[in-house]
Amino acid sequence: MKKLLGLLAAFGLTASASTAVIACDNGDKPEANKKVSVNLTVTLEEGKTEAEAKTKIEALSIKASGLETEKEAKSEAAAIAAVEGLEEVKSATKKVAAKDDAVVFDITVEVEFTVEKPEVKLVDIKDVTVVVEIGDDKDAVEGKILAEIIKLEGAEKATKADFTFTLKGEAVEASEKIVVTAAEASTLITGSFEITAPAE
Repeated sequence: MKKLLGLLAAFGLTASASTAVIACDNGDKPEANKKVSVNLTVTLEEGKTEAEAKTKIEALSIKASGLETEKEAKSEAAAIAAVEGLEEVKSATKKVAAKDDAVVFDITVEVEFTVEKPEVKLVDIKDVTVVVEIGDDKDAVEGKILAEIIKLEGAEKATKADFTFTLKGEAVEASEKIVVTAAEASTLITGSFEITAPAE
């Protein structure tokens, strides 16, 4: 067991008894689990039997984390680490074509992989400055806000859907304070700032 834990720690993985599973969770809502088949060639320790090893391999439950692009590599690494941690197993590798030794056999490990959502870095709009004029209507104000936000590095693709703003009436009034807030659903910006209209 110590051998298994040591191998898994090297990959940042954990294991327990049940079916072979890989999953991940980065604190955000994950995507649906995806099954990945990992084909391995297993070499046994001297005196151990294929039946013993297969029973234990099929009882493994493995957990890991990773992005969609890491799915195959992480699944394979997790499966190898877990299988090599068994006392019956001398080594496990990605399936190879030829096997001459009686203590070598192939096995497919079924892996369930939960894909993490990539980390998104939002741009803070707190330092944005917008100049409005008395009488500017909603569309004019919205256009001026967007024009300044897209100047920020990382927010070049922002749209009007990425923020909301307050306006008392149909047009800007003297000394009015307009609060601009990043939309909760925005994947580009965060934070808020105020615009103060000129006095009469």
